[in-house]
Amino acid sequence: MAQGGNGGGATAAAFAVAQDSSGASANAVADGGYGGPATGTQVAGGEGEPGGISGTVTASSDYGGNVSASASVTGGAGGGVLWGGSPDPLGYGVGGNGASETLYNQVSGYSTGGTVQLTESATGGAGGGGGPAAPGPWLSGPVGGGGAGGSASAYLNTSSSYGETSFTASTNAVGGSGGSGGIGGAAGFGTATTILTGSGATSLTANATATGGEGGVGVVAAAGGGNAMATATAVSSGSGTATANAVAVAGSGGTATSTATANNLTMSITDGPGGSGGGSDSVNITSSPTGSSYTVSTGGNVINTGSLTVGDGGGGPVTLGDGTDPVTLQLPSYSGVTSVGSLTINANSMLDITNNHMFINYGSGSDPITTIAAYIKSGYNGGAWNGAGIISSAAQTSTDGLLYGVGYADGADNVVSGLSSGQIEVMYTLLGDANLDGLVNGADFNILAANFNQSITGWDQGDFNYDSLVNAADFNVLAANFNQGVSGADVSAGDIAALDAFAVANGLSIPTSSVPEPASMGMVMLGAIGMCWRRRRRPSKANPQAP
Repeated sequence: MAQGGNGGGATAAAFAVAQDSSGASANAVADGGYGGPATGTQVAGGEGEPGGISGTVTASSDYGGNVSASASVTGGAGGGVLWGGSPDPLGYGVGGNGASETLYNQVSGYSTGGTVQLTESATGGAGGGGGPAAPGPWLSGPVGGGGAGGSASAYLNTSSSYGETSFTASTNAVGGSGGSGGIGGAAGFGTATTILTGSGATSLTANATATGGEGGVGVVAAAGGGNAMATATAVSSGSGTATANAVAVAGSGGTATSTATANNLTMSITDGPGGSGGGSDSVNITSSPTGSSYTVSTGGNVINTGSLTVGDGGGGPVTLGDGTDPVTLQLPSYSGVTSVGSLTINANSMLDITNNHMFINYGSGSDPITTIAAYIKSGYNGGAWNGAGIISSAAQTSTDGLLYGVGYADGADNVVSGLSSGQIEVMYTLLGDANLDGLVNGADFNILAANFNQSITGWDQGDFNYDSLVNAADFNVLAANFNQGVSGADVSAGDIAALDAFAVANGLSIPTSSVPEPASMGMVMLGAIGMCWRRRRRPSKANPQAP
């Protein structure tokens, strides 16, 4: 067996100290050697060699100068196979593997009064290509396996404590692509982690970018793309701002996972596409992070998060999508109350509240109820609950024969008890629950009756199908859910009689589907029509805190 020669490794080091306010810069770059090619009946290309950083790349200034330090390593590519040297149909050539690269806390720096920029970049080597069969009628095209792409990892945990005006820490990791062959070479993954803490800087910014390699192309079988994971954390223990940006882009068919946490300003997450190979994307937000803004963009798959509080008391803005690539932010079932200051959902994107509550605390600013109502109407999409805007995947099917939707109310309307002026409540609840108390009863009917046959936009005014009218369609869904909700919330005989009389007076038909047994024989005295409204009490499905 012939083996191509391995490439040589490389190391680099750098150190800089400013002598005055002019600043200092230290940069180290190391590229590993390329694995040599090979030929033969059964051959393998040489393995790529890694680059390396000797010690820690450091830059500092005690005079207020701006400093930067960077470390960059690139793995050598695996050697390719030039061609198979035998007409034997079983002959093959295997590409060499690309070198993997790792950087771990290998940059540092500080400045008393200046700016600091620290950067780590690691790139895995590409896998070598597998060789083709010898010329002839037996086989054509590559039949050997492609080499695996090298993985890349960059980790940086640093802090600010010297009174910097700004401190930025960044990691970048790019997995190598697999080599082509009869069987494509596996792709390398990319993992980038940045943790930045401290009280000294006016502003802290943590960036993490991870990219998975592409799987090798194969005649017999192609390889899937590499996974990507990016984690960025910025925590200021002083009065400075903190911003965390995490970007993960997987190779085709891989999985991208991004996590961003910042305590004083911004969380920005971009979750790149898994590609045509069917990869999935997910973003996991932990510990109910707080910040003053929250931005999500993605390649089009569902992002799942826990309960989300943005800003002190839920006063921060949330933006979904960039107007081109769709994003779906989904709140897990029973995850609690989400509280934000404003909500912007760009074209093609969705907020899925599942079966939860959300409060939009707009305060003394302009009332966004028209925009929120438009998001919900768009998401409703004729009852399918799959349109762009605000949706509830839990409302896409009935529950125990009952119909649910996304109710909303503006505190300025003074309909929902406890909802303050300057607040909008959005809630998964029964159709017909106008006052968002989890019940459909006489109180909701009275709201609908007061606005019947009027052009009114507002769930809390009786428009339950979002068509800006209160009419028979809204009455029908209220009637179908009448006397449903929290256990113990019976409607009175008077409520039933009023509903019946209203239907008769307005020429409305009474729904007869899903009619339960009467609660007592006394109800028979209200007539057969009244019986239709008496249903067994059921636990509420609208309570987002229910187990």
